[in-house]
Amino acid sequence: IHIYTKPVANFTWSAIDCETKQITLTDQSTSTEGTNTQWIWDYGDGSPLDTHTNNAAFTHVFATAGTYNVKLYTVSSLGCASLTVTKSIVVYPLPTKDFTVPDVCLADTHAQFTAISTIADNTTSTYSWNFGDATRANANNPNTATGLTVTHKYTATGNYNVTLTITSAHGCVVDTVKQFTVNGSSPQSKFVVLNPTTLCSNRDVFFVDSASVPGFGNGSVTSVDMFYDYANNPTVKVHYAHPTYGQLFRHTYPQDSLTHSYQVVMDAYSGGTCVNRSSQNITVLGVPTITFPAIANICENADPVQLNIVHHGPIGTPGAVFTGTGVGPTGIFNPAIAGVGTYTVKCIYTSANGCADTLSQTVTVEPVATVSAGPDVVVLAGGHIQIKATATGSNLLYLWSPSAGLNRTDVLQPVASPTVNTRYTLTVISTNGGVSCPVTSTVTVSVLQAPVIPTSFTPNGDGINDTWIIQNLDTYPGATVDVYNRNGGKVFSSVGYSIPWDGRYNGANLPEGTYYYIIDPKNGRTKISGYVAIIR
Repeated sequence: IHIYTKPVANFTWSAIDCETKQITLTDQSTSTEGTNTQWIWDYGDGSPLDTHTNNAAFTHVFATAGTYNVKLYTVSSLGCASLTVTKSIVVYPLPTKDFTVPDVCLADTHAQFTAISTIADNTTSTYSWNFGDATRANANNPNTATGLTVTHKYTATGNYNVTLTITSAHGCVVDTVKQFTVNGSSPQSKFVVLNPTTLCSNRDVFFVDSASVPGFGNGSVTSVDMFYDYANNPTVKVHYAHPTYGQLFRHTYPQDSLTHSYQVVMDAYSGGTCVNRSSQNITVLGVPTITFPAIANICENADPVQLNIVHHGPIGTPGAVFTGTGVGPTGIFNPAIAGVGTYTVKCIYTSANGCADTLSQTVTVEPVATVSAGPDVVVLAGGHIQIKATATGSNLLYLWSPSAGLNRTDVLQPVASPTVNTRYTLTVISTNGGVSCPVTSTVTVSVLQAPVIPTSFTPNGDGINDTWIIQNLDTYPGATVDVYNRNGGKVFSSVGYSIPWDGRYNGANLPEGTYYYIIDPKNGRTKISGYVAIIR
C-alpha cells in the first residue's frame, strides 16, 4: 500500500498593503506527489471562501485597515489536501485627501496651497504637488513642489488643474485634483439697490451684486465686503465669499420713525490684493409703529365692538386697515358673524410714505347657552304648574324674573302659582374663558279665574243686559257651553264663548222662562251646570 504525501501550502504577499487597494498574494505551495490543482483562501475579513483552480497571482481588496489572519490550503491532483497555513497580514489606512484653494489674481505675488489630510494610525505622510502650469514654469518657479503648505506664482489668467499626491509612511498613496482659477487684476465693483425710493427701516433692504472682472477669460469676483453704514461705521462690514453675479445681499437698518440716509460701500475682490470700491447713498424712510392692545374674550351674542390701536410716527392714508374673520376694514368686530372660536385679527397701519407696521391679536368668541323658557301655559287660579324650560351649555346659572308666584328663581324649571297672568323672563348665564354670557327667553303663565255665571238676562233690545255674559269663560281655550229648554231641547251651543248668547234660537226670540245649561270649561276645571232665566 502506497500512502501519498500531503502537499504543503505556503504564500507570500505584496510589500505595500493598503485599505481599498488590491493586495497581491503569491502562492508558494509545493507537492512532492502529484500537482496542486485547488487553492482555497479564507481572507479573514468575513468574505466567502475563495476557491481557485489555477495558481495565477491571487488578489484581494480589504475594505478597512487592520490585521487579518489569512488562511490557505491546497488540494493535489491525487485528492490530498494540505494542512492550513495561517499568516497575519497588516493592512494600513489611507490618508484623507483635500487641500485649500486660494483666491488669487494675476497681480498677487503667489498662490498658496495647504494640504488637509489625516490618517487613522497618526503616522506622518508626505505631500507632492503639481500646479498644472508646466508650460510657463521655470527653474525659479517650478511646476512641482513638496510639503504641507506650498506656493506658486502664476503668470497668466485662466483655469489650472492642481494635483496633490499624499503618500503615507507605509507607502499608501492617494491623490486629488482641483480646478483652480487665476483671476484678472481689475475687478469692477458695482451693486444695484432694489426699490430705492421705497426703503423702509422695518424691512430688509436688498442689494443686487453686479460686480465682475471685465474681459473674456479673466475669472470672477472672489469675495465682496459690504459696508452698509460706511460714514458712521467704516470698520463694520459683511463678508461674502465667492458670490455669484446677481446674488441678493440683504440688510436691515435700525427701525426708526424718522428718515435716515446711509452711505453703502462695496469692495469687490478678484484675489488677495486686487480690489475695487464703489459707493452709493440711500435714504431709508421712517416707519409708523402701532400698539395693538389685547382683546378680551367676548360673548357670541354681544354687540359689535370697535377695535383700537395706538399709533406713533408718520401718519397718512390709508392709515389703519383691519383684516380677519368677523372684522371689517375699519376695525368693527362682530362676534355673531365670526362665531364661536379663536380668531387672528391683523391691523396694518400704512403712512403716507408707503411704510407700514403690522400687528396681530387673537380674539376668542365664547359660546352662549341655547335656552327656551318653554311654551306658554295656563293654570287654574289657586293652582300651580311646573315651567318646562330647557337650556344647553356649560357652567350655567339661572335667573327668573319677576319672582312673584315662583317657588324658586335660580333653577331651570321652577313651579309657578301666580294669582294673575304673568310673563316670566328666564336669563341663562354661561361662564367660559373668564366672561359671562347671558341669553334670555320668556314664557307666559295665564291664570284661569272661576267663571261668573249670571242666573238671568233680559234680551229685550234696550241695550242693558241683553246677552248672557259669563265672566272669565273667554279665557278658557276650548270651553263648551250648551243650553236646553225644560223639554231637553238644545237651544244654544258654543265652543269657546267669544260671542255671548242673546236669547235666540235659529234667529227667533225664545220665550221667557227657565233654561238649563251645562258648561265645560276644561283646562282642569270640572263641568258646571245650572239654570238661567230669560226675562223680557
